[in-house]
Amino acid sequence: LAVFLHNDNPINELNYSQLQDIFARGGKATKWSDLGISLPGCKSDEIVVVSRQNNSGTYAYFKKAVLGKKGKFRQGTLDMHGSKDVVDLVEKTPCAIGYSGLAYATDHIKMACVSSKAGETCISPSVATASDRSYPIARPLFMYSNGEPKGEIKTYLDWVKSDNPINRCMREIDRICHRFFAVHIPSGGHLRLLSSVIRANIELERIGDYAVTIAREAAQLSESPSGNLGRELERVANETMLMLQQSIKAFTELNAELAKSTMVMASEFEHNLDVIYTEMMANDDRQRVAEVLAIFVVFNQLKRIADQSKNLCEDTVFAVTGEQKAPKVFNIMFVDEDNSCHSQLAEVIARQNHPNVGNYRSAGRVAAESINSNLIEFLEKRGINYSNADLTTLEKLTGKEISDQHVIISLQGEVSSYLPKLPFRTSAIEWGLGDIPEDEDSHEFDHLYRELAVLIKDLMELLRGEDA
Repeated sequence: LAVFLHNDNPINELNYSQLQDIFARGGKATKWSDLGISLPGCKSDEIVVVSRQNNSGTYAYFKKAVLGKKGKFRQGTLDMHGSKDVVDLVEKTPCAIGYSGLAYATDHIKMACVSSKAGETCISPSVATASDRSYPIARPLFMYSNGEPKGEIKTYLDWVKSDNPINRCMREIDRICHRFFAVHIPSGGHLRLLSSVIRANIELERIGDYAVTIAREAAQLSESPSGNLGRELERVANETMLMLQQSIKAFTELNAELAKSTMVMASEFEHNLDVIYTEMMANDDRQRVAEVLAIFVVFNQLKRIADQSKNLCEDTVFAVTGEQKAPKVFNIMFVDEDNSCHSQLAEVIARQNHPNVGNYRSAGRVAAESINSNLIEFLEKRGINYSNADLTTLEKLTGKEISDQHVIISLQGEVSSYLPKLPFRTSAIEWGLGDIPEDEDSHEFDHLYRELAVLIKDLMELLRGEDA
């Protein structure tokens, strides 16, 4: 939540004690002069306190966070029906102050920088400071489902937690813009450069935000990280700086080859971080939980800087050659008991129906001696020769091969029964498909094929959109 003031209000910073004086019953500040200021346009000098109705979650959270458990709002507040109403009223009323969601901010209103105590550094409200919890009036948003989410509810929650739909929209906007650029040849190169500069500006601004977060977390550490964690942090920081320096050099020199070589570093960089995250989460030193979490945030911000560096390289390649960023290809693995039927069939369907969305593989807890003969016969009727397919077990896969998977799907039982420790960035899905069909006339295989095809189609559309 942000504390909103009229644009003419000279106040830039407020602490909890001052907010309590303004909003709480029995508060000492009823006039702006009580806070030591003269407010242009507010002839009465009286503070107009704008709040929400008492059945609002915003009202309840501000009351709990700022006024305290026993605190009550002062009498005579103007209680608005909606969050936008609060902002609209404060914007038009020089004497007013109110609180509302950060998302309702506009260029025509001021948001105060807030600190929990007098003398502490105040924090301005933003998405970044709310996410890293440095801004004091911020809380997580929880979504509850009646039991394990399924069907459309699960799809919706997966969408909420994923930025893939947003990325798809951005790529579609890019595609439309770049098609327009092509019409303006020979000036297309200049327009591509203009587009890339706009994106680079956004990416560099984000990198600056990540650097601020790293500095805040570093300030919470009682001492410099030591041991293996300290060495890894220094190594990752150096690699991140190298990627950033090379990506900026490539962009400023419009060097597409340097940009492409820098992008190669990204995949190995991500794998190394996954290993570090796993080690950090296994740390049993409860006395250092806060410091470990701070270091975890630093690693995560370094990863984001590396991602933005890669984006800079992609901007460079586009500006120079016109090559657009390719859609993301997902690594997906299907697992079952012996890799003889369900997982093999899922791999076939995915490769056949969605060849450009992912890299697919399958594995079993153990490996059967051969592919299920009924499955081979079923696939041959569909024109697919699958008799020479490889069978493999999870034990034969390296740690990197497993951690490279974006999604691991169990077709029989829980994923945790196959992989007790899932890689940090890997998502697990469980599709309970039952036992291997024994019907030799292929009716059960037809049913299994259709069921798998629908499940895989839904997953691919969630990952890539309707064009999957």
